[in-house]
Amino acid sequence: MGKDIISQLNKLKDIKPDKSWKSINKEVLMNQISGSVQAQKQHNSFSILIKETLSQEISLITKPAVTLVLILLFMLGGGFFSISAASEATPGSFLYTVKLVSEKTQFALTSGQEKKLILGVKFAQRRAQEIEGLANSNEYTRIEKVASDLSEEITAVQDRLAKIEAEDPDAALKLAKDIDNKSNELRLSLKNTKNTLSQSTNSTNNKLNEAIKSVEKTGLSALNTIIKKTTTGDETAGKDLSDRLAAKLQSAKEQISEVKDDANKVFSAGLSRSEQGIEVYQAPQEEINQKAEEATKIISEAEELLNNENFTEALEKINASQALLQEAEEVSKKAQEEMISTSTPEKIIGAEQLNSTESIQEGEVKGVIEIEGVEDDISENNNSSIQSQATTTDE
Repeated sequence: MGKDIISQLNKLKDIKPDKSWKSINKEVLMNQISGSVQAQKQHNSFSILIKETLSQEISLITKPAVTLVLILLFMLGGGFFSISAASEATPGSFLYTVKLVSEKTQFALTSGQEKKLILGVKFAQRRAQEIEGLANSNEYTRIEKVASDLSEEITAVQDRLAKIEAEDPDAALKLAKDIDNKSNELRLSLKNTKNTLSQSTNSTNNKLNEAIKSVEKTGLSALNTIIKKTTTGDETAGKDLSDRLAAKLQSAKEQISEVKDDANKVFSAGLSRSEQGIEVYQAPQEEINQKAEEATKIISEAEELLNNENFTEALEKINASQALLQEAEEVSKKAQEEMISTSTPEKIIGAEQLNSTESIQEGEVKGVIEIEGVEDDISENNNSSIQSQATTTDE
């Protein structure tokens, strides 16, 4: 049987294809080859274009018009995968510019206040994740920039909620509950990130505190919307509202403690470095402690109101405590500025690294204020030291 099959296969060699069949299939094959070559040329052209773009100065990319064109190139050339890669970019990388512009483009093309609000919350969460990543490498300058961006994002969410509340109360209530939940998560994330920094400057701490404050303010605004729109007499809704207020009270207590701790760090550093003595920092520290005590008293009153299910007045007390803490932080910030302005360059370096757990090694420039003339003095001192050592060696 095997021999028969082999014999039949050999006979196939004598079969000649029809001329018309050859002509038709030749044309089909050539069209396929031509299309494949054209596609490859287009792909190669796009790759060359991207390489040429990347070879230009990075300052060009920061221009809005150029960046927008770059976004379009990524969309046309790489489609979903290019934009997806940009969404994972971190501050300082090339694609981070693409990421920010794509966010703004997405926001501009989104219709409806509700969808824009949801996007704003999403972008604020991204900023918090970016800050957490930057904290692992102690990139203070970038942390400050991203923290400022987060503050802007979450403040815009608060403003947009107010507009929605005026137009659609039912939609505002649903959104406010989500904002309240997300603001609690954001505050916890920022607080944990701040505590994990191995080194930080006053400037970095202030920016993170401002971001936390913006998040807290937006959460309180959302809670105010919930209180106004919650139906009285609904046991389930009342329990949910009570839990939300209790969480805000606990957060307020933590903030009071944090304000006092931050102030103690500032004044402890100032007392050890000030040439003018304890009297420079005694008055502002007493003022901060006084405001913190007043805030504590107000929070106790808010707890009592909450126990009596007087939700509206309880929230008013929380807002009053926030105002006092804001005043205390302003006093602390002013004292920091005064401490830096009245200290010598060497003391400024120490004052700027209040939370540092590492010493400044030779060549490091972490959290140090640059002061004109200091570098030259240090250089001259180093040269004098080297010459002195050389003289000793020769002797």
